[in-house]
Parts: sequence; C-alpha cells; structure tokens
Amino acid sequence: MKSLLKFSPTQVKTALDDIFNNASNTLGKFSGQHPANTPYDLPVFNSIEQQSMAYSSMLESNAEYMRMMGGSGVFSTRQYTVDVAFDSTERPFGVNYAAIVSHNHANYRGMPGMGEFTAMLNGYYVRTQHNDYRIFGTVQGNYLARKEIMAPAIPDAVKAMPVGEGYGGTTPFAANTQMEYMKNVYTNDKANCVFFLSYLEAWWETYANDDVGNNTDSFRHSTDASSMREILEKAIYFNAGGHKNRLENIPFTPIMVRRISNTGVPVICVWR
Repeated sequence: MKSLLKFSPTQVKTALDDIFNNASNTLGKFSGQHPANTPYDLPVFNSIEQQSMAYSSMLESNAEYMRMMGGSGVFSTRQYTVDVAFDSTERPFGVNYAAIVSHNHANYRGMPGMGEFTAMLNGYYVRTQHNDYRIFGTVQGNYLARKEIMAPAIPDAVKAMPVGEGYGGTTPFAANTQMEYMKNVYTNDKANCVFFLSYLEAWWETYANDDVGNNTDSFRHSTDASSMREILEKAIYFNAGGHKNRLENIPFTPIMVRRISNTGVPVICVWR
C-alpha cells in the first residue's frame, strides 16, 4: 500500500520544533498576537481579528442608536400591572408602587430598599440585581473602597421626650413625642436632616478570570453566580423561559470587545 504521507515523522517533528522553539515564528503564528501594525502570518488569525472588530462595531452601533434616541436613564423596573398583562395597550415600562421599586428597610441600619431595575447608561444596557444598597460613601484614593455614612445624632431634647404610642395605639404620633418628631422632622426641623444623593455608577473594566465583580454592599442580596459565564447562561435561561429569578439575584452586564491592540489582541471588557 502506497503511503499517503508526504513528510516523514522526522520531518514533521523538525518542523514543529522550529515553530514552537523559534520565538519569531511563535509570535507571528500561534501566540495570539502579531508584531505591531503588521498582519498575522496565517490568514485564519487575520479573519478572527476582523470578526472581533466587526463584533465590537455592531455593539457600538447599537449604543450610538440608543444615545441618538436619548436612551439613558431607568429603562424598566419590576411591574405590578394587574389584569392587563395580555392587553397590548397596557404595557408601559414600569407600573410600580414606588419609583424604581424603592422601599423601606427600617429594621436595618442605613439600608434603603430598592429592587432590581434595568437602565441605559450612555447607550449601554444593564440590569441590576435586587439592590437593597447600604448608605456608603467613597474613600478617596482607594479604588472601589467605601465606608458607611452614619445617621446624624438625635438631639438630646428629642431623646428626653416620651416615645409615644405605637402603631395601632389610641393616640398615635401624639404631640411632643419622639414618634411625632420623627414623623415630621423634614417639615418642622429640616436643619436636623442630612441629605445624601444615591446614584448608579457603571464603568468598563478589563475582563479577567471570569470574575463576577459584585461591588454591592448589601448583606441581603448577592449575585447568584460564581462567574460571568454563569450569569450569561442564567440570563439566557430566564429570558427564554419568560420568567425571572425570584429573589432577583441575577443581574445582566454586557461583555464586549472594546478595542483591538496594534498587535491584534482583542481587549475584552465587562460593564460593571
């Protein structure tokens, strides 16, 4: 039987040794990058680089469109529309008992309640998990470091007042009681109030090690996934099934190629 091999095993081994042991060959062929501002030696890798650029351009075009439409701000929130779920004329983005599903957690110190919501930030889409964020402020000079902001001290004159009747009592919020003071502090004693602005901040961060990067301070909710791949798979699962994570612990943050280096390496980032 005539051999179909054009090269002997020795010739094949020599060629492979030359490819993987010669630094200049390796850089141009199989390292995943090429010399600056020159193409790959193998056309297949040039094609992959072009596909990465096309993918990045497609997503950026979508963001351009959303920015043109003024598409920044809260996009949708958890909805409570009743009995009109299948009426095509009654499908607003959000019908809630409170703006962006905000609610109270009076039993926790410094924790306003906020459910999940979706937003457009400069044309890019993000869905948060259930937030229930803590009132934390930034620590200057330390990346992502935060510290708790404490409530102002209660005036001694208020501490000296009787507490007042509890919920359901015969004289709730009676005058000159702590309960009455707390109920009307913003109206009657605004000087004793301290105001803080809470805001959603997002940024592109280099995608590395499939890290979830959960930057929230809530101790009630955390991302129910151990990797960005798992977040994506669960998001696809819930979207395909038409339902959601009951505890609202699956956010959605896009991953995309932000640029291509001059050596052909795609710089992949995740929206944090």
